[in-house]
Amino acid sequence: MFPGQGRIRSAAVPLAAASALLMLIGGCSGGGGYDSYSGKVQNTDIVGRWTSNCGAVLDATANGGMTFTSFPVSFDPSTNNTTGTYSGPGTWSINGGVGDTDPQLQVETAKEGYYLDFATVDGKLGFAIALGDPDDADFCLFAQS
Repeated sequence: MFPGQGRIRSAAVPLAAASALLMLIGGCSGGGGYDSYSGKVQNTDIVGRWTSNCGAVLDATANGGMTFTSFPVSFDPSTNNTTGTYSGPGTWSINGGVGDTDPQLQVETAKEGYYLDFATVDGKLGFAIALGDPDDADFCLFAQS
């Protein structure tokens, strides 16, 4: 994993710099940490509806399209609240990682891109994003519905 495992990171910068330039988001109560997903992830595993414990929904299609609903994109650490969400079209792909890092789900909204970690949620493949500082172990977890 990149430093700060579980954080959404901006994909708008080169991947080499992505581990240094981390974008924090959040504002929903994920609570607790998560276990990394240890299985192999293929494109067919991503297709479908993904609901989260923080109210966001991702709908992924087989052609790499994604519809975002209430996806948190900005966070105010002074108030510990989400200050903006995105709902609309986008894309997804599996990023193979850099060097010895694990693969991640790369999602692109109309304005920015983010990396989501593959997580084990209810014993199955899921995604995790940190809500604020990952050291606080507060994550929004997505499970396929």
